[in-house]
Amino acid sequence: MLSFQAAYLSQVKQTAQSVRALDLLSSANCYADAFSVIRALHSRTNLMMLFSLSPDLFRHWIDHPKDPKYLDGHIRSELGKHGLRTMIHSYELASELLHGQIQAHSDIGLFEKGIFNDIFAIKNHLFVLGKFIVAAFAYTIIQSTIVGEIKKGQNKEEIIKFESMFDHFFDTILSQNRWDHLFAIIANERHWEKIGKKKYDIGGTFNFSEYKEQVYKFHRKSGQRKQLSKEYR
Repeated sequence: MLSFQAAYLSQVKQTAQSVRALDLLSSANCYADAFSVIRALHSRTNLMMLFSLSPDLFRHWIDHPKDPKYLDGHIRSELGKHGLRTMIHSYELASELLHGQIQAHSDIGLFEKGIFNDIFAIKNHLFVLGKFIVAAFAYTIIQSTIVGEIKKGQNKEEIIKFESMFDHFFDTILSQNRWDHLFAIIANERHWEKIGKKKYDIGGTFNFSEYKEQVYKFHRKSGQRKQLSKEYR
């Protein structure tokens, strides 16, 4: 898993800067720009999830960063094939704002009287999204390291403690059932995704438990390992 560790470390500083930028922009009531940071964090996290499933892709990505399979939409589609929900609705809203769409600007209060309006609900929305996306980013290195140590027959106490910390977070600060999370993790109706006859995916968070299971299936020590689609092999 050294390739993935290199991939992760290459993005850590930029992610830390994005978190800082999100805080500064939200505090300055510059919500549309803050959502642009959310979009960047979202893209980076999905890329890390892809690399964690197939670490050798990192080298290919360095040499061919413009390959169509590394486009955001293609990566989200590939992750979806493996049951990984990645809060697509948050990416869609951020993209609408980036492209100046009127409905999205209305959703974040841009047409309220004044320029730098202090709107608590929008700030909460941003921080909830940021919290879940950054948590997913961090979770990739935790699970990948655990799988790597298992493959080597070792057990690193430090990383197990980090996983235990996340298990606690899933019942507290990353719980989907908190009222202050609902308006951020439930998508606007225009972002609902049809997944069957009269069935829609109306939002949610990153699927942490499914991600953990998929990482194991891609890197299992014995038995047949899962693989990405043909275009990623």
